[in-house]
Amino acid sequence: MQPYLFWLIAGCVLIGIELVSGTFYMLILGIAFLFAALGAWLGLSDINQILLAGSIGVAGVLVLMKYRRHQARHTASTTQNLDIGQRVRVIQWLDQRHARVAYRGSEWDAELVQGHANAAILYIHDVRGSTLLLSERQPEGAPDAGNHGRFSDRHHHLRR
Repeated sequence: MQPYLFWLIAGCVLIGIELVSGTFYMLILGIAFLFAALGAWLGLSDINQILLAGSIGVAGVLVLMKYRRHQARHTASTTQNLDIGQRVRVIQWLDQRHARVAYRGSEWDAELVQGHANAAILYIHDVRGSTLLLSERQPEGAPDAGNHGRFSDRHHHLRR
């Protein structure tokens, strides 16, 4: 097998894994492997291909980490999030604090920060990345969760 084919296949597999997992780290490594495939195709030696993939991968991960830190600071400073205060439906509890919930037509990872795992109604207390932080109590100042979102639109449509 030609070295560029190895790098190309490995890069595509990593990008495919990223599409399933939703992390950007696999995407960065996949892109680094694709650059190594290009280097192999252009005739770089094996060690230079490895160094090229490694340097692009490390640089990409460092940029991603810096971006995430910046986003975390920006999110922390932004107090208005339209998801906060909305109700969610628990699909499955993974343990006492972690669950998969249905919200806005898809499944989300969720973590219970306040209350009990068997609560009938849970509200989004905060959002950390792609994880919803849940509470039994609706956060103060949050919009009324009962009259917003897709479900109320559907009920309104059915009443016509």
